[in-house]
Amino acid sequence: MKLEHSRVGDVTLLEFSGEFDAFNLPPIQKAVDEILDRGETRLVLQLARLTFLNSSALGYLIKVRRRAQEAGGDCVLAEPGRFVRKLLATVGLDRLYSIYETTPDAMRHFGGGVLAPGADLSGEEADEALRGESAVLFALEAEGRERKYVGKIASLYADGLKFRWIIPGWSRDVRPPISTANFEKVIQVGAKVPVKFRQPFLVQGKYFEMATKIVRVGKDTLDDGTTEAMFVVKYLDAKPDDVALLRRFVSDMEQLRQELGGAQT
Repeated sequence: MKLEHSRVGDVTLLEFSGEFDAFNLPPIQKAVDEILDRGETRLVLQLARLTFLNSSALGYLIKVRRRAQEAGGDCVLAEPGRFVRKLLATVGLDRLYSIYETTPDAMRHFGGGVLAPGADLSGEEADEALRGESAVLFALEAEGRERKYVGKIASLYADGLKFRWIIPGWSRDVRPPISTANFEKVIQVGAKVPVKFRQPFLVQGKYFEMATKIVRVGKDTLDDGTTEAMFVVKYLDAKPDDVALLRRFVSDMEQLRQELGGAQT
């Protein structure tokens, strides 16, 4: 991760390049905080070469905007790349930040030369992975053997997760091992469930694999007639480093929600 700092008149240009995540957040935070402490509060964040942004870094950038505005300045974005564009549209930051297609336009934001941001993110489709709706591979015991299924994470907690799964229907011709006909009989609170999932929301390539225990389970019929199960499971044998990463993610997301709420009000 690299950060370049320059001044054009009374506007500060910060050019980000590389991957901005929790590991390199401390030195970047120190550098930007020092810039703000010096009274440089008219900021352009140039993101053309920023290839990755995680929840910790995103939360910090929202704090930077808030600090700049509280001091009478502002913080705008310029030239976001493909990943950052999709992220901004998914999280809703296009309604929070002024975003420009070019750096010169972003610089003119502070001189009144540009009436409105020029970057149009309306064509960006929301990315489920960036919303936190990642898949989870899990296994259930049925008919004397372990069978694998795929669900979708609904919530992640410090000590477990909640996920949804469409329960297969049962008929005389189609009789899956676990179905709407025998779900309550086969699936019990306290049962062990191995899971494998990727930490959702802005995290690259990190998978977790561990045993869990069902602490709550229920089902509901959806509008289309399918039946959906909702599992809440608690981690049993997670590695300490994995638990630390997951707890940090939960903390990051709570802070991010607070920052977004505060910034939008």
